[in-house]
Amino acid sequence: LIQYQLKFDKVAIQLPAQWQKLNAWRRTLADYQVLGQAPERYLGLGFGNVSYRLSDKQFMITASQTGHIANLQQKHYCLITNWNIEQNTLWAKGLFPPSSEALTHAQIYQLDSRIKAVFHGHSAKLWHYAQQNPKNFLFTSPSAEYGTVAMAKEFARLNQEKQLKQGKIVILLGHEDGFISFANDLDPAGQTIINQLKTI
Repeated sequence: LIQYQLKFDKVAIQLPAQWQKLNAWRRTLADYQVLGQAPERYLGLGFGNVSYRLSDKQFMITASQTGHIANLQQKHYCLITNWNIEQNTLWAKGLFPPSSEALTHAQIYQLDSRIKAVFHGHSAKLWHYAQQNPKNFLFTSPSAEYGTVAMAKEFARLNQEKQLKQGKIVILLGHEDGFISFANDLDPAGQTIINQLKTI
């Protein structure tokens, strides 16, 4: 359910070759069941998304409600071409609108030009484990809901407090079972999640 203002240009897009590696990581996360769609989880809605930064104000991200598709094609991704956090607005193009968490991805990319990959997943086991072992994780406020300016600003707050750093998973307390990993490339963003899941 998209909560930001979307300026969407419905056109076919051609993505750079990195989309294939991004897509491979999406499949891996689906194998670990932190991304996908299941009738018994979250009212049957798709969950989790992945993105990769292409330039200062441009990134590709999985389209909204594609969780049920095992192997995405290029058309199931869209391109974010600009954003304004304060105005709760995203500009995008593609055949399908972007994920509901795209604004949060945009905020993370805005914080540091070195960040190239953002992965968002859902795991009840990880979510509860983190709250029992808080020193190993970062947390957004329980009042910050998914896809909102408040959620985006939570990442700005963590950054201002100098807590936000690559390799540390952020638990989204206002988004049931939600978490985010980010890094300067796709492999470390994904491996952080896999390594953590293997320890709990």
